[in-house]
Parts: sequence; C-alpha cells; structure tokens
Amino acid sequence: MSNAKDTYPLDRSEKEAERLNKQHRFILTCFSNRLLHPSIPISPTTAVLESGSGTGIWLRAFLESYPPSPERKVVGFDISGAQFDNSLEGVEFFEHSVLERLPEERRGRFDLVHQRLMISSLKVEEWPVAIANLVEALVPGGWLQIIEMLPLFDNPAGLKSLERANSLVKALNDLTKTDLRIIDHCEALLVEAGLTSVQSVQVPWPYGPNDPSPTRAENIANAVYHFSRTWARANENCPAVLAERGLSSEEQRDEWLQQLQKDLEERGASLGLGMFVGQKQK
Repeated sequence: MSNAKDTYPLDRSEKEAERLNKQHRFILTCFSNRLLHPSIPISPTTAVLESGSGTGIWLRAFLESYPPSPERKVVGFDISGAQFDNSLEGVEFFEHSVLERLPEERRGRFDLVHQRLMISSLKVEEWPVAIANLVEALVPGGWLQIIEMLPLFDNPAGLKSLERANSLVKALNDLTKTDLRIIDHCEALLVEAGLTSVQSVQVPWPYGPNDPSPTRAENIANAVYHFSRTWARANENCPAVLAERGLSSEEQRDEWLQQLQKDLEERGASLGLGMFVGQKQK
C-alpha cells in the first residue's frame, strides 16, 4: 500500500465514479471505439498493467474486448482503491502511486502499460518520474499507451460561459502546477524516456451539434457536472479564484452552469484528446 497523498482533484464518491464510467464511454467514442492504438499487438499471453485505474472501467473494457485467456495477467493500480469495482473478475488490483517505483516483482513484467487522464494529478516536474516508473514495468519490446486531454474549450465566438470555464481551469492549473498542455509534450516525454516507435493520434472531444454520438445530451450533462464539482473544489480551497470571475455565490454558479449547458447544446464546443504510444527497446 502506498503512503503517498491522494492527489485526485475531485471526490471519490459514487456520483464521481458514475461520471468517470460515462466519461470512459465518451472517450472511447472519440477514438472510434478503439481501446488501443493499432500498433499495439495483443495475444493470449499479453500481460497488462493499468496506472490510475479509478473504477476499473478501462480494465473491464479490455477484458470484454479481447478473448479471455488463463495465461493473461491483468493488473491495475491507483493511489486509492476507494472507487475500484471489486466485483471485476480476472483483475488484480493494488494501491500504489505512479510517482513511486513499482515493487521489484512487478518491474519488467508487462507487455502493455496503460494510463489515462492524469493531467490533474501530476505536476509538470512529476511527469518524467511517472513515465520512467511505467517504462520500468515493461518487458523489452513492451508498449506504453498514455491518453491525455486538453481541458480547454475552443471558443471562436467568445461565449462568456466558455470563457469562464477556461479561465477557471487555467487558474486552478496555475495553483496546482499541473501541465495544462500535456498533450503537446507527451510525445517528447516518451522519447526522452527511451521509447521507440513513438506515435500519437489526436482527436476532438466534441459537445453539442458537433457530437455525432447518440449520447450527446449525456456528454454535456457529464461536463456540466464536472464543472459543478470543480466549482466546489475551488470554493473550498481557493475562493478568491471564484470571486475574481464573478462566481462566488451558489446563485452565480447556477446561472453560469445553466448558460454553459445551453451554449454547449446550441452552439457546441470541443476539448482535445491525444493517444500516445511508444515501445520499450528490445
């Protein structure tokens, strides 16, 4: 068990676990329902490790996507097991921080290591440490896949609700020293970690009229809920950030979130997503 501090920026509630599971489905849609980059081979003996497993939803999807095999090892870890679905069969889970080296018996054991959306949990200077620890878990020739996002809406029309959302994200990023534009740096980080065959796929994460999925309304509702939790986090830890943006009161919050939902429904917007992969030298 890790003694590291849980840096997950939101809560570990059932409602947040539900949001994460829905978010998984939206992200999968953005990548044309691909869990993995097409360069990554999967065989009955592929050993899989996931960092930052959360609820275990990605591991569940992996097990559902590839034929089960008694020879395949599937392992997940997270700094907290509070959200992990313990009913998930065929997965070994343990608590651990990606900023700490994995136990010796888990180093050099995995053909595939996956990590997704740690943008809010890792500071700028922590990314090379985290990636080095993940690379150390790979067998020679194994693959690392990282999925990250650009959490800023495109806003060509200058809509105030989107401006406020982006401004709040930027302010909290400045306070936490996280890397808001990690998707611009991920390829270089994988190369610096010694990986080869480094590739990326970058896609929009659309909302509203630009979202072709049948879950368009649910995607927007999930985003609005996320911003309501972001507001609560800021209200608890740094209320001045809200005051500077005219969002101090619950009434101001509700008015902003209602307008945000309306603008996303009627005008639309997109965030950014990137899938980054690299192979450990054989």
